Amino acid sequence: MDDSRITRLAKHNADDLAMLVQAVGWNIPRDQIHLTLSTGQMVGCWRDGRLVASAGLYTYGTELASLGMVMVHPAFQRQGLGRTMVNRCLQETERTRTPVMLVATEQGFPLYQAVGFKAVGQIGRFERVGDDPSQSAHASPPSIGVAAEDAKDMVSMDARTYGAPRDRLYHALFRQNATGFVCRDASGVRGFALCVHRQQMLVVGPLVAESSDLAIAWVRDLTRRWNGRIRLDVPSEQTAFIAGLSQLKFRETMISPLMLRGADRLPGQRNRLYAIADPVFG
Repeated sequence: MDDSRITRLAKHNADDLAMLVQAVGWNIPRDQIHLTLSTGQMVGCWRDGRLVASAGLYTYGTELASLGMVMVHPAFQRQGLGRTMVNRCLQETERTRTPVMLVATEQGFPLYQAVGFKAVGQIGRFERVGDDPSQSAHASPPSIGVAAEDAKDMVSMDARTYGAPRDRLYHALFRQNATGFVCRDASGVRGFALCVHRQQMLVVGPLVAESSDLAIAWVRDLTRRWNGRIRLDVPSEQTAFIAGLSQLKFRETMISPLMLRGADRLPGQRNRLYAIADPVFG
């Protein structure tokens, strides 16, 4: 008999979610799995005691939400589970009329179109291996800590740039020992960058700056401090920044549709956003 049920996932489901991640072939480290479970509302479908599908909704007030971690075990695909998971996540946003964004996979794009998402842009993944790839396994994060007053300004500036409050996400990232810096001058904060060390890679984002020149200057400084792999997920409209990354030996390894449901455009001062936090969180 098929024992099928849908439940809310919690921190104690981390092992189950890790097994599903492995089954679909995604590369998500354990600390990021814990982050997705602790900062959003994740649901999962169980068959005979095994987690076979999931989806997560990450809400930032009623201004915007992000949909991510939509996975279906290969043995259970083409049974409508992906759509069931997505619809379950969207129920609350429909009640509050909250727009929802996502960064789509190629496989998931038709499903998202079918439930009302429209492509509004693209996110390119840029990676740089470093001058000496053999040192990647021995690299350590650059020693740039985040002071309490810096953290407060990061959260505040992110809210203006992103167009929605993401305090909970930032506090979770800080608990994961994220590093970063805030740039100030006499007129105030000019921008910031946040960096997380994942599986011998430095993931940079969000990166918010007043100009592409300033954003590239920060990335250039990071490449001097860090000889291992560096990754940024960059909105495609930041063409000057992307050109600068190319000069710094970054190469685009993936490009994904950026989709939106419930609004015609993304909120906030998006011209200042040069790298997103993560495709899951937007």
